[in-house]
Amino acid sequence: MNSPRTEEGWQALAVLDVCSSQVRAVQGAVLGMDFNAWMSASQALDADPAAMTHLFPAVEAGLTQALNKPSSDNPHG
Repeated sequence: MNSPRTEEGWQALAVLDVCSSQVRAVQGAVLGMDFNAWMSASQALDADPAAMTHLFPAVEAGLTQALNKPSSDNPHG
């Protein structure tokens, strides 16, 4: 259901896998991803830089929402 449907989507997923821990956070809350890390990973994986720039905001929003979602395993949420 949520799997990528385009080559660029698969590239973005690969980039996310490499740099998902590169986030900006304060007091246990994730504010967003490190764009420079995202672009470095994109280049290292030979992903389309224009597509990765366009996809970054959506990926960042989804990751930020997921990491900030309250759960019983998260003492901050």
